[in-house]
Amino acid sequence: RDTPAEDFDRVVDVSFRSVVDTVREVLPHLEANDGSLVVIGSMASELPLPRMSAYTASKHAVRGFVDTLRIELEAEESGVSLSLVEPGPVDTPFWQNVASEDGLLPPGIPLPYGPDEVAIAIEGAVARRSARSTVGGAWVLAGLARRSVRPLGDRLLAKLMQVAERKGERGTGRAAIWNPSGAGEQRQGMRMRRSLLVRGRSRLRRPPN
Repeated sequence: RDTPAEDFDRVVDVSFRSVVDTVREVLPHLEANDGSLVVIGSMASELPLPRMSAYTASKHAVRGFVDTLRIELEAEESGVSLSLVEPGPVDTPFWQNVASEDGLLPPGIPLPYGPDEVAIAIEGAVARRSARSTVGGAWVLAGLARRSVRPLGDRLLAKLMQVAERKGERGTGRAAIWNPSGAGEQRQGMRMRRSLLVRGRSRLRRPPN
């Protein structure tokens, strides 16, 4: 109700249509040499994020697009490897630049993963030519838990949303969906953690000495 239609559409354009447009441009070049393409999605395609419906919907769209395109490439016997890497929360300045209609942001997700974990996952996706990789095993478990206890899980998310709205912080008021924001910082500076799932895959891929 509260999100202007143009803001909702802008989020979908930035988070989903940009993926489609990029793939449309690079695919012919990759097909010429059986290259690899890694698309960055989000675990928001697995778990709904209250107050971020446009973002969540666009990440569902990215997953559906990539999964469908992969089947189409296989049907055409293409040599292109298409991978989808879906991170959980990552320590970037994302949260500092989220636009909010009422100026109130929900509390940031604690203990995000470091950007290096995403880079390692991308490298591994190319090396293994894997269909899908996740950064953050905790989010995989959270998705499984939600599906196994629905509709109770959705009710719990609704309650958490109510708590978050009462304890949220005031946002900066900047809408990064329309204009560049910040100076290209890599990290926001939150307390990070490693993804055991990513590191475990990396160790399995490492050749013996």
